[in-house]
Amino acid sequence: MNDTDVDQQEPSMEEILASIRRIISEDGDEDSEAKAVAAISDGEDTPVEPLNDDVKEPIEILDDDVDGDILELTDVIDDDEPEPRPEHEPKLEGEIELVDDKLLSDEVEEVSVAAMSELTTVLAANAAVGDGDQTLEQLLKDVLRPILKQWLDDNLPKIVDRIVREEVERIAQRAK
Repeated sequence: MNDTDVDQQEPSMEEILASIRRIISEDGDEDSEAKAVAAISDGEDTPVEPLNDDVKEPIEILDDDVDGDILELTDVIDDDEPEPRPEHEPKLEGEIELVDDKLLSDEVEEVSVAAMSELTTVLAANAAVGDGDQTLEQLLKDVLRPILKQWLDDNLPKIVDRIVREEVERIAQRAK
């Protein structure tokens, strides 16, 4: 088969679009009249005037101007104008002071970092959680339980002793 045979057999894009428009306009005329009559008449006897011949004629759409207005996806649009800059930089009312007052002491911070690194090591080793029935919450409880137990064993007696001592001193101060 030659290219000329193929060109003669296949309709052009314009012909295809024209036939689609013609089919739509033919279907649209029949449907629109029936819908208009049904919408206007809601059970009452209202007179309906037939459409003029002017309205029944399909409107032709000119394709000449359409191609000029549509941008292709490959077209590059250059904006020559840069984005506007703010007129002035926002000023801070006062200097921001950095506070050296840490919530944790260096010793507690080191212990916390060690515990977290141990936790990440355990989690990395147990990345695949059994048969998949165990949730992340359950996994964390299982991992944190021995760490928390060890911390409580080490620190709870000291904390209780300190709090009891402070309470006894406070009560003794009131008694004086």
